[in-house]
Amino acid sequence: MRLALQHPTRVQALALLDTSAEAEQPARAAKYRMFVALARHLGIPRRLADGQIAPVMMSDRARREKPELVARLIRGANGFSREGSARAAMAVVVRRTDILGRISAIHVPTLVICGTEDRSTEPVHSRRIVEHIAGARLVLIEGAGHLSALEQPAKVNEALVPFVREQLALPA
Repeated sequence: MRLALQHPTRVQALALLDTSAEAEQPARAAKYRMFVALARHLGIPRRLADGQIAPVMMSDRARREKPELVARLIRGANGFSREGSARAAMAVVVRRTDILGRISAIHVPTLVICGTEDRSTEPVHSRRIVEHIAGARLVLIEGAGHLSALEQPAKVNEALVPFVREQLALPA
Protein backbone atom coordinates (compact mmCIF):
# COMPACT_ATOMS: atom_id res chain seq x y z
CA MET A 1 0.00 0.00 0.00
CA ARG A 2 2.81 2.33 0.86
CA LEU A 3 4.56 1.60 -2.43
CA ALA A 4 1.30 2.21 -4.31
CA LEU A 5 0.94 5.56 -2.56
CA GLN A 6 4.54 6.65 -3.13
CA HIS A 7 4.94 5.31 -6.68
CA PRO A 8 1.47 4.83 -8.16
CA THR A 9 2.75 4.32 -11.71
CA ARG A 10 4.84 1.33 -10.61
CA VAL A 11 1.93 -0.64 -9.17
CA GLN A 12 -0.55 -2.39 -11.47
CA ALA A 13 -2.44 -4.32 -8.79
CA LEU A 14 -2.25 -5.20 -5.10
CA ALA A 15 -2.72 -8.49 -3.29
CA LEU A 16 -2.75 -7.75 0.42
CA LEU A 17 -2.62 -10.71 2.81
CA ASP A 18 -3.28 -10.48 6.53
CA THR A 19 -2.29 -6.85 6.79
CA SER A 20 -3.36 -3.46 8.08
CA ALA A 21 -3.22 0.15 6.93
CA GLU A 22 -3.29 1.27 10.56
CA ALA A 23 -0.62 1.74 13.20
CA GLU A 24 -0.30 -1.00 15.79
CA GLN A 25 -2.10 -0.43 19.09
CA PRO A 26 0.37 1.04 21.64
CA ALA A 27 0.08 -1.81 24.15
CA ARG A 28 0.63 -4.43 21.48
CA ALA A 29 3.50 -2.44 19.95
CA ALA A 30 5.20 -2.38 23.38
CA LYS A 31 4.76 -6.15 23.74
CA TYR A 32 6.11 -6.77 20.24
CA ARG A 33 9.04 -4.45 20.95
CA MET A 34 10.00 -6.70 23.89
CA PHE A 35 9.72 -9.81 21.69
CA VAL A 36 11.95 -8.17 19.09
CA ALA A 37 14.56 -7.24 21.71
CA LEU A 38 14.62 -10.80 23.03
CA ALA A 39 14.78 -12.34 19.56
CA ARG A 40 17.54 -9.94 18.51
CA HIS A 41 19.78 -11.22 21.33
CA LEU A 42 18.68 -14.83 21.87
CA GLY A 43 16.66 -15.86 18.85
CA ILE A 44 13.12 -17.07 19.41
CA PRO A 45 13.01 -19.69 22.17
CA ARG A 46 10.53 -22.49 21.53
CA ARG A 47 8.73 -21.77 24.80
CA LEU A 48 8.10 -18.15 23.79
CA ALA A 49 6.97 -19.27 20.36
CA ASP A 50 4.54 -21.85 21.75
CA GLY A 51 3.14 -19.61 24.49
CA GLN A 52 3.05 -16.16 22.94
CA ILE A 53 3.86 -16.02 19.25
CA ALA A 54 2.12 -19.04 17.70
CA PRO A 55 -1.24 -18.29 19.40
CA VAL A 56 -1.22 -14.85 17.76
CA MET A 57 0.10 -15.98 14.38
CA MET A 58 -1.79 -19.24 13.84
CA SER A 59 -5.28 -20.59 14.29
CA ASP A 60 -5.96 -22.94 17.19
CA ARG A 61 -6.70 -25.74 14.75
CA ALA A 62 -3.41 -25.35 12.88
CA ARG A 63 -1.46 -25.34 16.14
CA ARG A 64 -3.32 -28.42 17.35
CA GLU A 65 -3.40 -30.44 14.11
CA LYS A 66 -0.24 -29.23 12.37
CA PRO A 67 2.41 -28.68 15.05
CA GLU A 68 5.05 -28.95 12.33
CA LEU A 69 3.90 -25.52 11.10
CA VAL A 70 4.86 -23.94 14.41
CA ALA A 71 8.22 -25.69 14.28
CA ARG A 72 8.68 -24.53 10.68
CA LEU A 73 7.79 -20.95 11.63
CA ILE A 74 10.35 -20.90 14.45
CA ARG A 75 13.04 -22.64 12.41
CA GLY A 76 12.51 -20.14 9.63
CA ALA A 77 12.52 -17.13 11.94
CA ASN A 78 15.63 -18.33 13.72
CA GLY A 79 17.32 -19.08 10.40
CA PHE A 80 17.42 -15.43 9.35
CA SER A 81 19.83 -12.79 10.55
CA ARG A 82 18.64 -11.71 14.00
CA GLU A 83 19.48 -8.10 13.26
CA GLY A 84 17.68 -8.18 9.91
CA SER A 85 14.62 -9.86 11.38
CA ALA A 86 14.55 -7.36 14.24
CA ARG A 87 14.72 -4.41 11.86
CA ALA A 88 11.98 -5.84 9.69
CA ALA A 89 9.71 -6.54 12.67
CA MET A 90 10.27 -3.07 14.05
CA ALA A 91 9.39 -1.46 10.71
CA VAL A 92 6.40 -3.63 9.85
CA VAL A 93 4.83 -3.98 13.28
CA VAL A 94 6.16 -1.67 15.96
CA ARG A 95 6.78 1.49 13.93
CA ARG A 96 4.09 0.97 11.30
CA THR A 97 2.36 4.26 10.60
CA ASP A 98 -1.33 4.81 9.95
CA ILE A 99 -2.11 5.30 6.26
CA LEU A 100 -5.79 4.34 6.37
CA GLY A 101 -6.87 7.89 5.61
CA ARG A 102 -4.64 8.01 2.54
CA ILE A 103 -5.33 4.68 0.83
CA SER A 104 -8.41 5.97 -0.98
CA ALA A 105 -5.81 7.43 -3.38
CA ILE A 106 -4.99 3.88 -4.51
CA HIS A 107 -6.73 3.18 -7.82
CA VAL A 108 -5.51 -0.26 -8.86
CA PRO A 109 -7.29 -3.62 -8.62
CA THR A 110 -6.88 -4.80 -5.04
CA LEU A 111 -7.47 -8.19 -3.48
CA VAL A 112 -7.44 -8.37 0.31
CA ILE A 113 -7.13 -11.79 1.92
CA CYS A 114 -7.37 -12.46 5.65
CA GLY A 115 -7.74 -15.47 7.89
CA THR A 116 -10.92 -15.41 9.97
CA GLU A 117 -8.87 -16.34 13.04
CA ASP A 118 -6.11 -13.79 12.48
CA ARG A 119 -5.35 -12.48 15.97
CA SER A 120 -2.33 -10.47 14.88
CA THR A 121 -4.12 -8.36 12.28
CA GLU A 122 -7.79 -9.04 12.86
CA PRO A 123 -10.19 -9.20 9.88
CA VAL A 124 -11.62 -5.80 10.82
CA HIS A 125 -8.39 -4.26 9.48
CA SER A 126 -8.91 -5.99 6.12
CA ARG A 127 -12.50 -4.77 6.02
CA ARG A 128 -11.33 -1.20 6.60
CA ILE A 129 -8.85 -1.48 3.72
CA VAL A 130 -11.64 -2.70 1.43
CA GLU A 131 -13.87 0.18 2.57
CA HIS A 132 -11.18 2.72 1.64
CA ILE A 133 -9.87 1.37 -1.69
CA ALA A 134 -12.53 1.64 -4.39
CA GLY A 135 -13.29 -1.71 -5.98
CA ALA A 136 -11.16 -3.71 -3.54
CA ARG A 137 -12.38 -7.24 -2.90
CA LEU A 138 -12.16 -9.11 0.41
CA VAL A 139 -11.68 -12.86 0.71
CA LEU A 140 -11.81 -14.37 4.19
CA ILE A 141 -10.04 -17.69 4.65
CA GLU A 142 -12.17 -19.64 7.08
CA GLY A 143 -10.26 -21.09 10.02
CA ALA A 144 -6.90 -19.55 9.13
CA GLY A 145 -4.81 -17.30 11.34
CA HIS A 146 -2.34 -14.55 10.45
CA LEU A 147 -0.27 -16.91 8.32
CA SER A 148 -3.18 -17.83 6.08
CA ALA A 149 -0.97 -18.76 3.13
CA LEU A 150 1.01 -21.17 5.29
CA GLU A 151 -2.00 -22.66 7.07
CA GLN A 152 -4.37 -22.92 4.10
CA PRO A 153 -2.30 -22.55 0.91
CA ALA A 154 -4.93 -24.14 -1.35
CA LYS A 155 -7.67 -21.74 -0.21
CA VAL A 156 -5.38 -18.73 -0.50
CA ASN A 157 -4.28 -19.81 -3.98
CA GLU A 158 -7.92 -20.35 -4.98
CA ALA A 159 -8.42 -16.59 -4.52
CA LEU A 160 -4.95 -15.34 -5.41
CA VAL A 161 -4.07 -17.24 -8.59
CA PRO A 162 -7.11 -16.12 -10.64
CA PHE A 163 -6.56 -12.53 -9.46
CA VAL A 164 -2.91 -12.59 -10.55
CA ARG A 165 -3.78 -14.22 -13.89
CA GLU A 166 -6.43 -11.58 -14.50
CA GLN A 167 -3.98 -8.78 -13.74
CA LEU A 168 -1.28 -10.26 -15.95
CA ALA A 169 -3.75 -10.41 -18.83
CA LEU A 170 -4.50 -6.69 -18.57
CA PRO A 171 -2.41 -4.17 -20.53
CA ALA A 172 0.13 -2.47 -18.28
